[in-house]
Amino acid sequence: MNEFDKIFGYEKEKAEMSRLCDALRNRKRYESLGITLPKAILLYGEPGLGKTLMAKAFIAQSNRKIFHCKKNRSNGEFVEEIKITFENAIKDAPSIIFFDDMDKFAEDNLQQNCNKEEFVTIQTGLEDIGANDVFVIATANDIYNLPNSLLRPGRFGKKIQFNAPSFEDSVKIIQHFLSCKKVALDVRPESLAHILGGRSCAVLESVINEAGMYAAYENAPEITLSHIREAVSTVLIERERISDNEAIKPIIAYHEAGHAVAHLLAHHDIGCLAIGKCGADGLGVGVCTLSRQGKPFTVKEIKDHIIMLLSGKAGSELQFSQIDTGVERDVEEAMSFIKDNMQKSLLYGFEHCYTTERYDEWQSFIQIDKNQVKAVQLLEQYYAEARVLLQQHKDLLDAIADELLKKEILLYDDIVRIAERYQID
Repeated sequence: MNEFDKIFGYEKEKAEMSRLCDALRNRKRYESLGITLPKAILLYGEPGLGKTLMAKAFIAQSNRKIFHCKKNRSNGEFVEEIKITFENAIKDAPSIIFFDDMDKFAEDNLQQNCNKEEFVTIQTGLEDIGANDVFVIATANDIYNLPNSLLRPGRFGKKIQFNAPSFEDSVKIIQHFLSCKKVALDVRPESLAHILGGRSCAVLESVINEAGMYAAYENAPEITLSHIREAVSTVLIERERISDNEAIKPIIAYHEAGHAVAHLLAHHDIGCLAIGKCGADGLGVGVCTLSRQGKPFTVKEIKDHIIMLLSGKAGSELQFSQIDTGVERDVEEAMSFIKDNMQKSLLYGFEHCYTTERYDEWQSFIQIDKNQVKAVQLLEQYYAEARVLLQQHKDLLDAIADELLKKEILLYDDIVRIAERYQID
């Protein structure tokens, strides 16, 4: 089996890595066309996305001798190790050097233009490779911790960014993680992908494994949705139960249900919905985790997004006829979103566009005040629309809040089941 076939998802990345690996294995065929093969490739992205796994598959598929180098000693000794690694790789060519977590090689490295000795040594090593059949592959979490001189063509000019798996890839990855576990029939990969969508492979594996731990502790014959619910609660949301705070629990439930109804009416998938508490003071918090929701870019999507942000406040205040005091973050985000669209998309007209170059200081303040007044007016307008929207779907709001009060966390299938009982246009 091809080594890349053992990795689920990441088809585009695997295809590019496979082509490069073929070039290393059939170097003469490529050079006969006058092609100069790259010396190195950098895989970068957030932790837990499978960069190291992909690098190891590349190394295994290349069938070359590997020289692995990772920061595990003091600076002076490590610089010497880098030098020796290049020397040995050249002696034993064809070979591959693997620099894992290369962005962590230098301490206190916060600028791209830095000239840390570790990176200078790597640059020198890449130049010393010359015509020798040595290839370098490296991984990094933060590409901005690497100097520009190391990232230019001729060095690590070839780069592949790793992002969180797509929904479709998440399904494949989850299927793989579930294949070696005993699971109930209601634990479906598609549902889990909705719940865990947008998370790294490491998070997907961690949640499923945590669910297995709960099942084994209970001596259950298989992993059920109940175990998944507990795992999501502790791993994904990191929440604590708030059963001991009955006063605040219904307010949070209706706040989160308000968000959920607005998202459902916009035909967005909701991965999970939860209420809990955090911090030493035990303040109540709510979490509405969404999946497969793209960035708003049409006029309707922008409006829907603002209404969604304000629907938490509308939900709790509609039910209890009192001010929801836990909405600061929602309102700040809505206000910021409106102002961004004033300035960047000119959604609310050219009169709200300004740059400091166009005005003197006094005129700039006048424009800022004008935009602030308009943003507040829009907040009031959208909040009123959120209240009307929830009033029209009060039965759905009550149903979601009621079940959330009982379970404290609802998963994708729970929310779909509730929504199917009500008419959503």
